[in-house]
Amino acid sequence: TILNRELSAHMMTVKKDNLGVKLNIHNHFTDLSESQKAAYRKVKTDIQSGQSAEVTEFSQNARVLNEIHHSANPKFERMKQIIDNHLASKEANEKIAIKATTNKEVDNIKDFLSTHYGDHEAVTFTGKESQAQIRKNMDRLKTDSKVKFSIHTNAGKEGLNIQYDNQNQGGITTAIALGSGEHGHAALDQFYSRGYRRGAKKDVDAHILLTNTPHDLQTMTRLEDKERLGMQFQDSRKAASSLVEAAKGDDE
Repeated sequence: TILNRELSAHMMTVKKDNLGVKLNIHNHFTDLSESQKAAYRKVKTDIQSGQSAEVTEFSQNARVLNEIHHSANPKFERMKQIIDNHLASKEANEKIAIKATTNKEVDNIKDFLSTHYGDHEAVTFTGKESQAQIRKNMDRLKTDSKVKFSIHTNAGKEGLNIQYDNQNQGGITTAIALGSGEHGHAALDQFYSRGYRRGAKKDVDAHILLTNTPHDLQTMTRLEDKERLGMQFQDSRKAASSLVEAAKGDDE
């Protein structure tokens, strides 16, 4: 079920809290550009008038917030600040992973990177690559000094071969999600595990780019609710375990 999937993702994160490295999560909220405001209003109007029924309102809003060209999208302004800080403060072999949801978002990110970071290259893991191409991209990400970025869509479908430790190879130490996506905590946890996983020797800075809109605010509220539920679930398991141990002690 969705609940089990979310709790499983939360418990994966809890277990990895003992790795000796930190996952530092940063939420960034930006205002809308004028073009985003106009498109956002149009989604509402079209849905209310019955003119738009192809995809959910959530998906349409996400496209408006993320697919608008990077030159008119404040999320990318914040992304540039994050990347510039990474390049200025981290070692040359430390890489940056960026999470998208749609192919248009991937194209937008690729164009943004080529515009501002032409000296660096990016590899993609979008579900369209063959296994041979995935292995090639993985090898380039690990060994090619020109490759600074990896772009991901559904991290859960990439397989374990996309994960690697950052002990000797630098690894992914900055992760940027263009939005939370429809799959919430589970998808974000899988994305963060590109760098934050067993074998990692460096902290990972994870950034979620959001907007000051009901769409993103509601999304973050759902994520926070699931996080609290996960913590309650963990506390309940600890309490139950303590009771079992206490009962064993009494029997002895």
